Amino acid sequence: MYPFFYAFTGSLAASWAWHQPQPAAFLILGAVLLLPCRWAFLAGALLWTAVCWLDEAPPEKVPETLTGYVSGVPKEYSFLLDTETGRFRIISDVEPEPGAYCTIEGAESTEAEPQAPYGYNQAAADRRDGVSGAVFTSAADCSGGGRGVNAFRAFRLNALEALGGSRPEAWVKALIYGSRESIDAEELNRYQQFGVIHLLAVSGMHVGLLTGMFWFILLRIGFTKQTAALAAVMFLPVYIILAGEAPSVIRAGSMAAAAALIYLFAGRKFDGMDLLGAAGIGMLCFEPFLVTSVGFQLSFLTSAVLLLSRPFFKEKGPLKTLILVSVTAQAGALPVYLYHFYEIPLLSAAANLLFVPAVGLVLLPFSAVSALLPPAGPVLFPVMEAVLHSLTIWLDLLERIPGTMWTIGFPGLLAPVSAAAVVFVFQTFQRQKIRVLSLVLLFIILTAGMIRPWDNNLYIHFLDVGQGDAVFIEDRESGKNYLVDTGGRVRYGGDEPELDDTYCHRNTAPFLKGRGAAVLHGVIITHDHVDHYGSLRCLSRLVRIDALYIPEAPAGAFLSEMTAEMAGEGTAVYPVDKDMQAGLLQLLPPDRLFENVNNQSILTLIQHKGKRVLLTGDIEEEAEAALVEAGRIPEVDVLKAAHHGSSSSSTKGFLDAALPEAVVISAGRDNRYGHPDEEVLRRFFERGITVYRTDESGTLTLQLDEQLEFQGYSRKPAMYEQFLQ
Repeated sequence: MYPFFYAFTGSLAASWAWHQPQPAAFLILGAVLLLPCRWAFLAGALLWTAVCWLDEAPPEKVPETLTGYVSGVPKEYSFLLDTETGRFRIISDVEPEPGAYCTIEGAESTEAEPQAPYGYNQAAADRRDGVSGAVFTSAADCSGGGRGVNAFRAFRLNALEALGGSRPEAWVKALIYGSRESIDAEELNRYQQFGVIHLLAVSGMHVGLLTGMFWFILLRIGFTKQTAALAAVMFLPVYIILAGEAPSVIRAGSMAAAAALIYLFAGRKFDGMDLLGAAGIGMLCFEPFLVTSVGFQLSFLTSAVLLLSRPFFKEKGPLKTLILVSVTAQAGALPVYLYHFYEIPLLSAAANLLFVPAVGLVLLPFSAVSALLPPAGPVLFPVMEAVLHSLTIWLDLLERIPGTMWTIGFPGLLAPVSAAAVVFVFQTFQRQKIRVLSLVLLFIILTAGMIRPWDNNLYIHFLDVGQGDAVFIEDRESGKNYLVDTGGRVRYGGDEPELDDTYCHRNTAPFLKGRGAAVLHGVIITHDHVDHYGSLRCLSRLVRIDALYIPEAPAGAFLSEMTAEMAGEGTAVYPVDKDMQAGLLQLLPPDRLFENVNNQSILTLIQHKGKRVLLTGDIEEEAEAALVEAGRIPEVDVLKAAHHGSSSSSTKGFLDAALPEAVVISAGRDNRYGHPDEEVLRRFFERGITVYRTDESGTLTLQLDEQLEFQGYSRKPAMYEQFLQ
């Protein structure tokens, strides 16, 4: 029964064991004992392991000059370049056309991405994409003409862009060409929150409609059914490349092509589950680490669930079928949402009730016609705009219902176990005797995984946000969450500087949600520098912020605008002009105005179970001396070094007043400022202070208890006993 599908699940189990060997070993053993096609399962596991072993290769040395063709759609400030020696990720302000020929001069990029649990892993993404190395460009020339289908894709995108109509045009690009770059980031985030973003991925529905249109046109111009079907099969690989080669379109296209060829030449049908398994095995043989892709997991899991539940859709009315399909697809997607986004969109089924027919009956067909016949765009775009406006109103109505998202935190074993349980439930649902038992099993698994063990500890997380500051305080006993600074950076590329939300989306927000924090009860912005507040507005759109504490000193344009917008949305804003309490945090502002903005930093004192932690913002020597002279610096156990370990801070007098046992330095790896300064490190060493650094250890977590327990993310925290040797 479904040998190819079980071989595919075996390859998935092997890939998980590659990343999580200890818990995976028990599940694989159980699967081998229980599965009806255990030999197919084992064969798939061995095949993936062999392919992965053969795929292992020493890293390529990055040459000084690279020449090659742009692969896929360039992202903001980076693109992939296929060369004779391998594929490289190019970091550059140049935005070439897809398929363009480029000559790149530069050096291998050594600046590491921030490292935090639950966040984006650039190394894993590079491995999945087959990237040999990253290059930071000193010069780039991408004026060379493109080639092949990539060049055709660039031409089609440019033709659509010339038609105008922002939102419909962006949807055409997403639905037909698999490119979401033109859709507003806030709109995409909203679609993700309501669980409808999967409709923007090119999937079986898209491939089926376009192939059907192509087949129908061929019939109308005189092709026989067999010849038209064969031509449609030949069209599919071209469209897979046109659509950006996303996992969902490769899966749908290869399944459709295989089914058509088997029917044409063998005269029989092939089971959909085995087609799904064969497509998955084929994709993993070419890209073994594609299994880590969110799109791959969503596409295959939801497809498996929908295929298994086909008998329940028969002889149902249109409305009932639509509801069943929507609920079933969401059940399949649930484990993936839990594992990657740490939350469940509770109103996803309601949102899909309008989105599925709107996309299937209007937006997708109109987009296909606009892509094939660009002159039809101006006629069809107003209708698409009206439909999109109606969908926006629907989401606005759903958004008024409180608690639309349930943030549960990182699920651990719950995600793969629930994925297997979902498939098992739908596979056995046709058997009346065990139907109730399978549903009870799934409910127990999900409930057990979502219940957190009782924990009354206080955790302080020093987040790795590059060259910036962000400290997340998690009080499990009271259930309160606080954030001191948000990290952030600004980019200067256009007419005006703009905030860069990359770290927010890739690191800070995922970390908060991975810890189960849907609400921040207080956010403290220490002072008006972008590396301390730049991600504030982004975070306010992703998690609820109850209170915002800002310096009394006049703020710049960015911070003033953010503060006004958040106040208008209901966040309580408190200027800190005197010592005050924010939950368990004691806020200590400067007692006078300083000309240097760094010295206006608000200090934060945390006291718990007899231990003290002091966060110092970016104060420098002048402010430190004033605080010590006024007797406002208590003895503490842990000190966050001011100004990223700069030579202008952490003076001898300040350290002698605070007497910390440990110091945490938040700085970007290989940053251009030289933080932390060697003289400052020497001061810590001479006083026997243990030093922890985010540039070396990634995000650092301190469990504040009778004893100080630090845990680093990327490697063991650095101890500086041998600093001078």
